[in-house]
Amino acid sequence: MNAWLRIPLKLATLGLLGLVALTALLTGGYFYVEPGIREASELSDRRFQIPLQILAADGQLLDEYGDYRRPLDYEEFPEVMKQAVVAAEDDRFFEHSGVDYVGILRGAWYYVTRPGERAPGGSTITQQVARTHELSSNEYSPVRKFKEAILAYRIEQEFTKEEILRLFLNTTFLGHRTNGVAAAAQRYFNKDLADLTLGEVAIIAGIPYGPSIANPYSGPEQAETRRNYVLRRMHEQGYITQAEREAALSEAVVPQLFGRQLELEADYVAAMVRAWCARRFGERACLEDGLRITTTIDPRHQRAANEAQRDALETYDRNHGYRGPIGRIDLQAFGFGGEPEAAPVAEAAPVAEAAPVAEAAPVAEAGAGATAALDTLLGDYPDQFGTEAAIVVAVGDESAEVYLRSTGFTSVGLEAVSWARRYIDDDRVGAAPTAVGDVLAAGDIVRFRRGDEGGLELAQIPDDGYEYVQGAFVSLDPMTGAVVSLVGGYAYEHSQFNRATQAERQPGSAFKPFFYVAALDHGYTLARIVNDAPFTEYSSALEETRPVENYDGIYSGEIPVRRAVLESKNAAADRVIRDIGASRVADYVEEHFGFDVAPAERNASLALGSLTVTPLELAAGYTVLANGGYAVGIRDPATGDIGPYFVQRVETVDGTVLYDASLSVESVCPEPEAANGVAAAETAEQLIEHPSDLFSRLRCAERVESPQLIYLITDVMQQVISQGTGYRAWEELRRADLAGKTGTTDGPRDAWFSGFNADIVAVARVGFDTDSRELGRSEQGGRTAIPAWIDYMRVALDGSPEHSLPRPPGIVDLRVNPKTGLIAADCNPDAYYELFLLENRPPKEPETTCAPAGRSRPGDQDSTSGSGRDGGSDPLFP
Repeated sequence: MNAWLRIPLKLATLGLLGLVALTALLTGGYFYVEPGIREASELSDRRFQIPLQILAADGQLLDEYGDYRRPLDYEEFPEVMKQAVVAAEDDRFFEHSGVDYVGILRGAWYYVTRPGERAPGGSTITQQVARTHELSSNEYSPVRKFKEAILAYRIEQEFTKEEILRLFLNTTFLGHRTNGVAAAAQRYFNKDLADLTLGEVAIIAGIPYGPSIANPYSGPEQAETRRNYVLRRMHEQGYITQAEREAALSEAVVPQLFGRQLELEADYVAAMVRAWCARRFGERACLEDGLRITTTIDPRHQRAANEAQRDALETYDRNHGYRGPIGRIDLQAFGFGGEPEAAPVAEAAPVAEAAPVAEAAPVAEAGAGATAALDTLLGDYPDQFGTEAAIVVAVGDESAEVYLRSTGFTSVGLEAVSWARRYIDDDRVGAAPTAVGDVLAAGDIVRFRRGDEGGLELAQIPDDGYEYVQGAFVSLDPMTGAVVSLVGGYAYEHSQFNRATQAERQPGSAFKPFFYVAALDHGYTLARIVNDAPFTEYSSALEETRPVENYDGIYSGEIPVRRAVLESKNAAADRVIRDIGASRVADYVEEHFGFDVAPAERNASLALGSLTVTPLELAAGYTVLANGGYAVGIRDPATGDIGPYFVQRVETVDGTVLYDASLSVESVCPEPEAANGVAAAETAEQLIEHPSDLFSRLRCAERVESPQLIYLITDVMQQVISQGTGYRAWEELRRADLAGKTGTTDGPRDAWFSGFNADIVAVARVGFDTDSRELGRSEQGGRTAIPAWIDYMRVALDGSPEHSLPRPPGIVDLRVNPKTGLIAADCNPDAYYELFLLENRPPKEPETTCAPAGRSRPGDQDSTSGSGRDGGSDPLFP
């Protein structure tokens, strides 16, 4: 055969073999990936996601989860928007079969020759719809592009071009949790599509290129570049005139974000609600169906709890000293005069070790370049928790000059750093600063917080590189069990661990009211004499001798139960529980107050609060005390347990109610009395205004504790506030209806204050997340936790009259001999009045036994030995 003929024949053969191989490869690849590709028909059933909205009780927005979508029909999209998208993304959209084969080959070539680079082009509008439908990533791979092309072909066979373009316009992700051009118009311009200018239309059409970097809020420069490209393409395609293009090019790109803004800080509650929703309705329904969940959170109470808890934690942190700057820089490298400072360090050095600082050059000599560099540096320290980072540029005895991005150079005096004693350890701080230079040094990077009048004060917050003190705050409606406010930590953005519901800690003496109710039920009286004396016992479980000690090491000998409760006498409580039996007490607090006592906790230390509870669980127990003995809330159908609730109602986007807590909550029902011959049942009927009220009345809470026992322990707890370890609350609030109890655990590791009146229960806890850190010897519930409780109650009870439960029948006042606990003889001048159950009165002593003159109550006496700590003999205030 002629050589000239053999060459073309070989080439043709090679081409044919290549075509066969390619066909085989594509065919094999198709059957390999086809089972994992969705049917195009599923797009007709596609649900357009609407965010989950979580609301406070009055409708204020707590949070949203999910993406913003506003689906429209094809005819509702302005023609200019369709033209802009087609010009920017796929100018042959109405002509091709769904796949850009040249673009795919170009992308494959980039994938092979330039690994890691973004492959240009290759995705038609139909392919982008296919990618969105498959929920696959934007990362280029031959397999993904092959699957995308197959589905795109199927889509083209199943739908018209108009239907495909509608899907693209409705579902494309456009940044900031926004899907679809209609939602983007609202999100970035606060307009309907029909009201957008040509420039705004072009901006939206350019976002699909890079949703996170080309949207006008996150990347205004990139958005402008993409807008200009879209306008050029629209002009080239004949959609707009040159004059229209130039007018659109002159529009400024303004970075802004619209949409309903969060109206109340309650991140821990929002996370609880989302988890609850997923368990009840499924994750997909919660994030896509546009559910509106109304919580039981009261905005006024929640704001008060947020501020009160954060202030308490910051006060504790300040009381334990200043830990030094959050960073250091060499000022000379930034154009300032003076000796070079130390190189930047990862951790702040103690203030006392800071090197002497030479005066910095005048600010005017630093130049604009230096301040721009400082701005860039401070960009690594964003504003957080109301504080702003600053760089100290010069320090003298009376003042320091600092630079902040918000205001530039400014001076601060000694008053701005006067609190900043140097941190030594959790129990020791250095001397109070007498000069600004005792705290600040040139080159320090520190934080300041602005006061109400604009003045600066040195601050330190959780992001400063050390373990920050944490805590929780919970308040409940004692009549229903509804969560009124909840704070799970210093800030959700700092730590998502919810200490109100997840941190199981020992409550210490805050648990003693429940224990002593069990003792009263066992036959004890508030006047019964118990021995508060030190002793030790051998623990077979620990194989060691265990001392039972009062918090401050002070013991009072034989004292009445009231005083043992009032002063949190551990030794006395330990003797009482040994007399009653730890198992009986454990059973009692489980049955009457809903606590879950683990087998290892059913021992004598239970009287001292050694069981572990969350703040929410402790608050739930206190509701039984506050409402007169009822277990309120919503019952778990699986376990039968009843507890607090935080979701009030769940509605769909069209207003259909999916869940209504009022139909299942067990609350304290009113007990109307008959009047003027009208039957009590008729009086109750008059209270019913809506049919749902009648159903709710049928779910009256079960009484789980005697109102008489509740009244006795509440009387002691009111004295805790008026004269005992909670006296600070009396000083601040001056309300006789408040009852409470401090709690401090070994270490101390945790400080608690729990209290109530008949309208609200609140629990505050302060402590670290790990047992390796202790609060410090001077900390306890009446010092560390009670400030948050006081600040909250000041707001929660503002304008509310005092409200205590009425005294129930069966309670009597009797004169008692403080030495014996018996009813005093008539001749005994030392007797005081005590409350008793009518059926549990002690015997009367003989008239022949009379004591010297004394005071009114065993708790109403001056004490010079008290330490002011929970668990010790605190000073009492008659």
